Amino acid sequence: MSYRAYVCNFFKELQIGNNARGIKFQNGFFETDDPEIQQVIETSQGFGVHIHLKDSLEEMERIGKERQEAAAGEKAKRKKEVLDEIAADDKAESDKKAKLEAEAKKASEKRKTIGKLAAADKVLHR
Repeated sequence: MSYRAYVCNFFKELQIGNNARGIKFQNGFFETDDPEIQQVIETSQGFGVHIHLKDSLEEMERIGKERQEAAAGEKAKRKKEVLDEIAADDKAESDKKAKLEAEAKKASEKRKTIGKLAAADKVLHR
């Protein structure tokens, strides 16, 4: 990340976190080129609410677009995971149904065989 300047339009002496990173606005302004500090500021609850970039409109649009793309990517990932889970559940259910049908067919064939054997036994014992 490059140098960024931030403006806090509500708290002129805002401090973010435990201030170990040196994030303290002075008279509503804070500037840094440290990517970790920028990340802390831009992921804080106040960013976009009362903390804003002092940068150009183009930079603000770029950051907004990055966030939208990241959110869309995450949403697509979650959607794919859910659809994959549904497909796996459907396959498991289909496999279970096929197994039960095969077992029912086997049981039916056994009953027919037993019936034929019983009929043959009756014929033999007459």
